[in-house]
Amino acid sequence: MRRIAAISLSLVLFLSGVYTASLFSPRARAQSTYAPIQCNQSVAISSATSVQIVTAANANMRVVVCNVSLGSIGGSSFSIVEGTGSVCATNIKAMGGGTTAAAGWGIAANGSPVQFGSGLGPVMSTQVLGDNVCLIVAGTGPLAGTVAFEQQSY
Repeated sequence: MRRIAAISLSLVLFLSGVYTASLFSPRARAQSTYAPIQCNQSVAISSATSVQIVTAANANMRVVVCNVSLGSIGGSSFSIVEGTGSVCATNIKAMGGGTTAAAGWGIAANGSPVQFGSGLGPVMSTQVLGDNVCLIVAGTGPLAGTVAFEQQSY
């Protein structure tokens, strides 16, 4: 009964303009000082071997991945990594999965694709400015799909 009285009093005070907070609306949140990330580039992938999928535009760029959608007709496993050199093999770091295909996601032959992210907001990003992004692949069938990304300068 006390709770109903408190809600009624708050509603009366709110409607009269004395009390400006409402029990029926969400709390006000501070606005972010960062712009929302919307990936504006994508790359189509069809490869049975490891491949570099994004080349950093310069040494001051961070690559942000917002969407990954990959499938396989023959069964494969993969990881998404960052690094430099041939297929990101130098200073390799895991972005999604591990630093080897075996430590990453597995897709059964003709199985459901691996999908994450909507394209709005990051799901992973490079840790080191200037690093490239690569797909490390192992298995019997090629991977096919897309990766959406954005490059941000720092």
